[in-house]
Amino acid sequence: MGEERLSLFGVDKWKFWVSPEVPAEGGNTQLLLDRFQCWWVAKYVLKRSFVPKERKRNGIFISVSGRDRLDYFESAKKIVKILFANIEVTYAGELFYPRVDKKGEILDHPTAINEALTAGENLVAAG
Repeated sequence: MGEERLSLFGVDKWKFWVSPEVPAEGGNTQLLLDRFQCWWVAKYVLKRSFVPKERKRNGIFISVSGRDRLDYFESAKKIVKILFANIEVTYAGELFYPRVDKKGEILDHPTAINEALTAGENLVAAG
């Protein structure tokens, strides 16, 4: 099985989560969630926030899978939605690309790059 890689990119007012899908919570996903436990405690136990109320943050989840099933992304989507809620990022959508299995193969997808660019532009515009 290939190495799972997760990246969380934050730029001021928006977040991108780019990930290969995993059918259940993978080790790197668990590590990422554990790193945000302090956010969960602050929000739900201490009733405090790391983010000022006037600061709106939106995020999208972009994921690829070598499998040929869109429903395979659902478990990862649930995890990302929970993470976004905990770190006070509004889930603004997702881009899922099945049948992308090899490094760089996404570049050959007929719509992926333009869809990701448009989604990023929309996040910035929503600011």
